[in-house]
Amino acid sequence: MNTDKNQSILSYIMNLLTTLTCLLILLNVFLLSSVGFDLYEWKQSYQSWVYLYCIIYALLVAVVIDGFSIKLSLSISAQAIFYTVAGFIAFFPFTGISFFTFFAGIFAAFIAVIFFFCYKIVKHYHKKLWVIVLLFPMLVALSTIDYTEKKDWHEQTSENSFSAQFTHFNGMHPIPISLARGEIVYITIQFLPENEGGYGYYILDEKNQDVSYQMIEAIDQDVNNFQIYFTADTTGQYRVFVTGSDLKGRIKVNWEVK
Repeated sequence: MNTDKNQSILSYIMNLLTTLTCLLILLNVFLLSSVGFDLYEWKQSYQSWVYLYCIIYALLVAVVIDGFSIKLSLSISAQAIFYTVAGFIAFFPFTGISFFTFFAGIFAAFIAVIFFFCYKIVKHYHKKLWVIVLLFPMLVALSTIDYTEKKDWHEQTSENSFSAQFTHFNGMHPIPISLARGEIVYITIQFLPENEGGYGYYILDEKNQDVSYQMIEAIDQDVNNFQIYFTADTTGQYRVFVTGSDLKGRIKVNWEVK
């Protein structure tokens, strides 16, 4: 009796994990195609906490609706409606009611319906599809790889400066700056592009949290000279990330700590 119960629980868990893996594969294929199969852009197109939240939320919704389905003998149409509603309200706790939430809700509802039909297919074919679960850790591993591409990259660094020249830069490059709590760092970032590639920058602290900064000025649009500053909230190593999207040219960064 206990053996049958354990097998039933294991089967239920495997069906959920298989369905989740199928959904993640479909989502990642969509994300890859939407960014022109650029692996770096694919990785940057989602946030890890959003993925984790969606995974946990999808599993909880499936368990709750399954429970209601058993007790209330819900039809397939009714289950599909519950999944759709659950998907639509998925991001309301974080963003409240807004245009973004509305459109995100429509997309999430569509994904929820796909999850529902995938779940039904997996339950029908059962063990034949369980091997798909093996792809789940592969997806997680692929999302941790740095897909930055650099060609003919030549850089020079000193205590208060960084410069790099390259023929191709697609990704990001960190520039570490050690600061004590309360210190103010003034940073000048120059991008000198030689093509139409994109570029940008952002700052993270030791906990990989975004650091807010103030813009002093953005002058000389031909060379894109940005001057910013921020105050260190804690002692540690901060990182200024310069980014490129199929960029050719040079990058110069200088900073002064006060």
